[in-house]
Amino acid sequence: KAVAEKVHYHTEVKREISQSQIAPEQFLSQVTPEESDITSYYDQHRADFDLPERARVEYLVLSLDAVAKNETVSDEAINTYFSEHQNEFGKAEERKASHVLISIAADATDDEKRAAKEKAESILEKIKQNPEQFAEIAKQDSDDPGSSMRGGDLGFFGRGAMVKAFEDKIFSMQLDEVSDIVETNFGFHVIKLTAIKEEKRPDLEEVREQIANKLKLEMVSNIFGEIAEDFSNIVYEQGDNLQAAAEKFELSTQESDWITRDKAEPSILANEKLLSAIFSADVISNHRNTEAVEVKPDTFVSARILEHKPATTQSLEVVREQIVGKLRKQMAEAKAVEEGQAKLVRLQAGEEVSDVTWDEAKQISYMQPQGLDHETLRAVFRAKTNALPVYTGAINPKGGFNLIRINKIVESESVDKTKLDGFTKQLQQMITQEEVSSYLAALRQRYDVKVKQDSF
Repeated sequence: KAVAEKVHYHTEVKREISQSQIAPEQFLSQVTPEESDITSYYDQHRADFDLPERARVEYLVLSLDAVAKNETVSDEAINTYFSEHQNEFGKAEERKASHVLISIAADATDDEKRAAKEKAESILEKIKQNPEQFAEIAKQDSDDPGSSMRGGDLGFFGRGAMVKAFEDKIFSMQLDEVSDIVETNFGFHVIKLTAIKEEKRPDLEEVREQIANKLKLEMVSNIFGEIAEDFSNIVYEQGDNLQAAAEKFELSTQESDWITRDKAEPSILANEKLLSAIFSADVISNHRNTEAVEVKPDTFVSARILEHKPATTQSLEVVREQIVGKLRKQMAEAKAVEEGQAKLVRLQAGEEVSDVTWDEAKQISYMQPQGLDHETLRAVFRAKTNALPVYTGAINPKGGFNLIRINKIVESESVDKTKLDGFTKQLQQMITQEEVSSYLAALRQRYDVKVKQDSF
């Protein structure tokens, strides 16, 4: 219990702090690395400056869409398709309705059904007397939990969305009309038609291009396998260029920027099999086309190298500025930490440090760290607070140093026995879970353990 009380106290107690962050950026102009440091860094991190093998390529993309674009469809075929597939175009009529439902159970007795219908009839009478109150009446009396909170509103729907008796009634009503009692297997409904979206039928010119593209795809899809095989044969047989394939299939060659074995733009080149082919010895040394690789369904690519560069290490002169920037940043970070620690010593000694600017005070706790990193939070709560204000600090993981002034302690409110008992149980569960995890980890280290997930 004593442990639980102590842990609970530390999770609830707060400390009001002010911060002053000493950032490395303010020291960048003050630091310059020595030549020996630059050379040493280069020698120790030479691998960081390796450039991977890379190439620029030209390539052709043969796809179902690309081939289809080159086909021609007659006006007669488009007109015929439009007349025979009217249901594919436009939008069917939709209606919006609200209802009040008096539900009945599937096994309801005749007396229960009669009582439910009488209740529905009384609600209908109430609506007829005050039709503008339909939504309020639905909120109060409807048994449909999904719509009652919205005043019975069911939104827009087309035919086939509702049970037949309900749908037939709605699609026979006039706008703002309230129905008589409608019975379905859900119960008894009073319905109000609140809006109508008329059926929309586009004319032929609006969908001509859509139909043409669809017909072109249908024409090509049946023979695309043969087309792809012809494409593969040509890029192989005339392997010293892509022009023959480009002319035969009416395609345009495209060029990439520098790509590597594991990185390529555009994304259509970022296919493992295609990249492996591009960087193969035959393609590189003999300047041949790659095979036609299916990079995604119904899409084939063949490429050939325009320019190739083997893996190299960049010289010191090429990467000098990059290294200087890294070293300056490291030196500025070290100087910021040194400055922060020196100011902390002076503040803890009781000196007035005029060049420290404190942020607005805020309250923090272990449960509400207010953006503080873990090390700074630990420093705040490890500081002794016998006499306030107290000063502490920590290295900022993002760079620099955090100076902290602890202004006051905000004690937690006394906790009642029920809450403390609940917290104690949670703590016990956490300790038990940790012990079990540690035990299992020790077993895995000691024995060759295999977990058969399929058995769970």
